[in-house]
Amino acid sequence: MPVTELARLTLLPPNTLTTPLLISKLEKAKRAMETYTHRNFAYMVPCGQDPDSKEPATLYILGEWASVDQHLNDWIPSQENKELLEMLKDDVTVDWLIHVDAPREGMPFPVTDEGWKRLARDDVWFSVDKFVAGESNEGEERKGKEKDLFERVLERARVGYEGVVGRGDGVGGGWIVERTEKGGREFVLCAAWKGNGGSEGWEKWREGFKKDVDVMGGEVVGGESVRVRRLDI
Repeated sequence: MPVTELARLTLLPPNTLTTPLLISKLEKAKRAMETYTHRNFAYMVPCGQDPDSKEPATLYILGEWASVDQHLNDWIPSQENKELLEMLKDDVTVDWLIHVDAPREGMPFPVTDEGWKRLARDDVWFSVDKFVAGESNEGEERKGKEKDLFERVLERARVGYEGVVGRGDGVGGGWIVERTEKGGREFVLCAAWKGNGGSEGWEKWREGFKKDVDVMGGEVVGGESVRVRRLDI
């Protein structure tokens, strides 16, 4: 089953998001992954981040793989990827990398460069909320409960989003394949928002579905949230 890749990178000084050589390297890496997978990849940056700031900048990779196995056991050990990593070793560090158990079509992000450009013209940005859902034990019963919980959370998130935005098709997400160090499970919810007015709606929406998780017997014990836009590469 296809999985969505999300990774957070930190740029190493003196690189910024406008350094020509770095942009050229990132473009080469993006083309290589798209050629290998025949799927769209994109770089995203936090909204409001100054592209010329001398402070270490944050960059996110969004992509899709046919499976976790294709990414970890085919692409990562490949000679082409090793050469890309060598090329970028003095430019970026990888803070974390996750696989979301959902295809890109189950997420609100465009799957073509044309789609990304159209949304940029419409001043659309995205929220990425990564939540820890407590510790988890192995077993089919537990897996069934997790699947049921997330499906209910996602449905409530869509209902809440529709209440804020007026439509419910701009939300998606899934469980993160990798477990936390303590064996817990995390899930990701992503949503599309428009303009500066979307920030207030995002906060209202987040608080609403976090309460829904509690009501449904789940537990959100922490997480990470960010507002992002596509970096035009």
